[in-house]
Amino acid sequence: MPTEIRRLTAHDAEPYYALRMRTLSENPETFLITPDEEAGLDETRARLARTEPRDDDVIFGAWDGSTLIGTAGMFRQTPNRVRGRHRAMIWGMYVTPETRGHGTGRRLLDAAIHAARNAEGIELIHLGVVPENKPARRLYRNAGFEPWGIETKSSKIEGRYVDTEMMVLFL
Repeated sequence: MPTEIRRLTAHDAEPYYALRMRTLSENPETFLITPDEEAGLDETRARLARTEPRDDDVIFGAWDGSTLIGTAGMFRQTPNRVRGRHRAMIWGMYVTPETRGHGTGRRLLDAAIHAARNAEGIELIHLGVVPENKPARRLYRNAGFEPWGIETKSSKIEGRYVDTEMMVLFL
């Protein structure tokens, strides 16, 4: 069965929460939050419910049958600030290692970019990527993102610092 990309809803909270916990556990260098700091299942369900009516705050899921294998989120960075409403952020981009290499990441990224293009007033999208994650950097560059700087020591994991390359796509 081909992978389906669709917007997640509150009904998807359990598989999303399970995948999110896996993501945070398996890739600590990629995310600023730890599994212990992640919202619980009830909070996750409530967040997904809050995003359902919005066009500028969305989480997409990639499904292989009934199994969630990837996610990508997009949100307007400062929805209540006139001067920053034109900026969006891609976050939580992840595809399970056993399903990578089949275009799922690109399809998730394209869905998030498409959502930003369709949200009124969004003109650019930011994202951050660990410089050592060469496949992700290649994916983002191929989608048109351009690097604009390095956030040095953006996170600290067990005494080791990790930098983040900041990228932007102008819509």
